[in-house]
Amino acid sequence: MRIFIISIIFCLLSLSVFAENITGKIVDVADGDTATLLTSNNNQIRIRLNCIDAPEKSQDFGQRSKRSLIDLIAGEYVRVQKHDVDRYGRTIGTIYLNGTDINLTQVKKGLAWVYDKYCRDKTYYSAEKRARGANIGLWSQPNPIEPWNYRRGKRSGSSNKNINPNCGDKRYCSQMDSCQEAIFYLKQCGVTTLDGDNDGTPCEAICN
Repeated sequence: MRIFIISIIFCLLSLSVFAENITGKIVDVADGDTATLLTSNNNQIRIRLNCIDAPEKSQDFGQRSKRSLIDLIAGEYVRVQKHDVDRYGRTIGTIYLNGTDINLTQVKKGLAWVYDKYCRDKTYYSAEKRARGANIGLWSQPNPIEPWNYRRGKRSGSSNKNINPNCGDKRYCSQMDSCQEAIFYLKQCGVTTLDGDNDGTPCEAICN
């Protein structure tokens, strides 16, 4: 009985840590996916928005993505659901303003990609798919460059070498209708953008 009670307490403590929330005022927006929050005890916390990757400021739509985030949350009091801390010491979190998921809003507006390597939330993939279908924001471009590839000095399509005549022009997880299709595009068409963490499994949100 004692072991059972201890186990329950441990689980509750784990859940409370996992669901840690931070509240405060947004005092700075660095770009379309990074902001600084000032807590009530005057601590500044750098927030890297979870699940998304916005265009770099030097990319097309980079400045527009930043402006969008400024318009959405600058000077506002928000709640941040903390997910993790990255190697740069930034808090990885989802920002909520009056119950609205701001991270998701950036995707809906076509001003951020779903960050395949770090996102498992299918809601984000659905939002990206709708934005692309409507040619909203960065999806109005014929060949938008993924920020993670841009940072590595790559260009869109450089890893998409169609070696199978049945390959189409799909390149993103949100375009995949099934795990089987994602595997086909990765293995047979060489679309490595589907495997952001290079573990051999594409589109973890639909293949796990």
